[in-house]
Amino acid sequence: MSSILKFFRITFFLVLYFFLCMVVVTTMLQVWPVGAQMLFAFGVPVILIWWQEKRRSRKVATKAQAEGSSETRTSRPEPVARPSGYENRIERERERIREANASKATGCRSCLFPTKAGLR
Repeated sequence: MSSILKFFRITFFLVLYFFLCMVVVTTMLQVWPVGAQMLFAFGVPVILIWWQEKRRSRKVATKAQAEGSSETRTSRPEPVARPSGYENRIERERERIREANASKATGCRSCLFPTKAGLR
């Protein structure tokens, strides 16, 4: 079924691009040689279809890969590493510094409301 849809999709866009290229050739490319006009009218649609299908297949593959990777993550969650003694010590030190900074900030009016020298 998908190959039939792909065939009709490619045929539809090939005909559409061919007519659009023929309009461009008849309106804007009259000064080009006949061979270049034919190459443009028949070559550009083929190149556009090739590029479009390559992009489409890459998008489908990326979407399928993303769906596959999300299924594996939900079925097997990764174990969370326990913090080591060094990390616990670092976290205690950070908490002590936060508390010291908080106590300094609440007692110092000039820290909360800085003023420029000479304005008061």
